[in-house]
Amino acid sequence: MIIRPTTNTKPLTIALLGIIFLFYTSNHVSTAQNVLPEVISQIQLGHGWLFTNEKGMTLYHFENDQKEPKGSACNAECASMHPPVLAAIKNPTIPSNWSLATRWDGSKQWAYKGRPVYTFAQDSHAGSTYGEGNGWTIVFEPLKTPFGLKAAKTVLGHVLASGEKMTLYVRTNDSATKCKAQCLATWPPVLAPWIASGFGDFSVIFQTDGNHQWAYKNQPLHLYTRDSGPGDVRGEGVDEIWRAMVLEPAPTHPPWVKVVMSDAGELLADFEGMTLYTLHEELNTAEYTYLGSEECLEECISNNWRSVKAPTIAAPIGDWSIRVNKDQSLQWTYMGRRVFTSKLEDTPGDLSAILLRSHMAWRPIMYRMPAIQGTAHRLPPH
Repeated sequence: MIIRPTTNTKPLTIALLGIIFLFYTSNHVSTAQNVLPEVISQIQLGHGWLFTNEKGMTLYHFENDQKEPKGSACNAECASMHPPVLAAIKNPTIPSNWSLATRWDGSKQWAYKGRPVYTFAQDSHAGSTYGEGNGWTIVFEPLKTPFGLKAAKTVLGHVLASGEKMTLYVRTNDSATKCKAQCLATWPPVLAPWIASGFGDFSVIFQTDGNHQWAYKNQPLHLYTRDSGPGDVRGEGVDEIWRAMVLEPAPTHPPWVKVVMSDAGELLADFEGMTLYTLHEELNTAEYTYLGSEECLEECISNNWRSVKAPTIAAPIGDWSIRVNKDQSLQWTYMGRRVFTSKLEDTPGDLSAILLRSHMAWRPIMYRMPAIQGTAHRLPPH
């Protein structure tokens, strides 16, 4: 027996399509939070919004706080390194997504989406993010993107990427010469669902073959078939017309820093090509005790390492800044850590210094992955 509907199904179909459309486009509006607590600010970046205190210093979450739902797990010595962001007045206005957590001493700490927020004592300037890692994450609201697209880290900075974090590209002269046939085989278009609608800087282009393609700022988006994995940017500059869709450029380096190749991958070096290292002083006790090795203290440092000196005080550049040492000498720092070259190395890209067990607290500054186990790698803030 065939059961036939006795009512008109067209309105129901339209309603269902409307629900699907709303589901697909909901929460994809590229706007920051306008109302903030009195001690909180935001910095707008190409790939989202960075939360800061009123002085522009980056805010952080602590993963251990998820085990302390009614307060903060960072107290005593932890709180001296990661000062909590406290409410400045007794009964502040509490905006959407914000709340107040009660600390062990009864003080009220601001929390974003249920998680307390902190600054980092070693961040040297507004917008620096030296406190990221070891359980600490940046308080960040990402750019809203269509379903299936996202921002991803690369050596070029944060780029627009597919759901699998494959870099997306645009043609710099696409208005003059369309990508067709063999071009599309190498540079597949990023297809949009037929129900998709543009918002913000995202739009949908209707192709002659009936497909719909995503575009960003009116530039059609493509993948590159020769990228082998997430973070690859092999399509950058191909034929002098293809460019990765960079949302936020990578932090710049001082002019004396250059990229050299090593057995661990590309790393940062001084103007002579000698590998640059940062000293992770927090490892000098726990790490060495575990290894059963002697610490490399000041005499060891003087005998084996060269401080990378700065001629004068200069404004911070990306993740780089200058510190004044106890002897009043000026030294470059990277991510808040002192920068050195090794007296044991004499060829560009050499990494032999870190093979010594007494030198385990040093990490080469890597430019891109892959890197050998134990080396440090820094990408732009997420």
